[in-house]
Amino acid sequence: MKIYRITDETIDNGYVYVSGYGPLPGGVPFLKGAHQKDIEAFWKVNPQKPGLHIDPGRKRNWPDFLSNGNSPPLFFVSDNVVDSLTSNGLKPARLTEMPIAEIRGRGRKKIPPPKYYALEVNPGIEIAYEASGYEVDSAGKMVFPAINRPADAKTYYSLESWDGSDLFSYALHESFPPPHLTLFCTERVLQLAEADKWTNVRFTEVPTI
Repeated sequence: MKIYRITDETIDNGYVYVSGYGPLPGGVPFLKGAHQKDIEAFWKVNPQKPGLHIDPGRKRNWPDFLSNGNSPPLFFVSDNVVDSLTSNGLKPARLTEMPIAEIRGRGRKKIPPPKYYALEVNPGIEIAYEASGYEVDSAGKMVFPAINRPADAKTYYSLESWDGSDLFSYALHESFPPPHLTLFCTERVLQLAEADKWTNVRFTEVPTI
């Protein structure tokens, strides 16, 4: 059984990317805790138009995974990705449509963009805490805060804790990027991405035990 983390391919590979985003009229539901406080404090000092602010890249096509330079989240996904997932029974926990507030670069303005969304998922696997260098209690759970964990420790995930979902995240205290915006998947999603030709996406196998 293989588990993958889904990410974008970064903002320097020629695709357009998000340099920032402004608050939506109804709020930004995917922001929580310290991340929400930090971005709201930033908005008070640097007001932003609602939605995504797009910086130009070297190509004119719009990617399915739109990198975000002012995360969280690390990326936004297109309606092509959302349609691929939902039509195959892989419903995200929540989708927040992010309108485009500004497009910098003449070439990009000539090509209609897809709709983009922040995609949240439910936890479906746990970190193997002891194997990952965390201090654990008698039940094998992480002792918080994890101040004694080695800086170079590799993170392992417990296959025994996996709930059988094909699209999921992991359970942990607040971290960066936030767990609910961190996408893990099985090979089923990787194969779906290949079949539907998702662009600017990367699948990285994560260590499991």
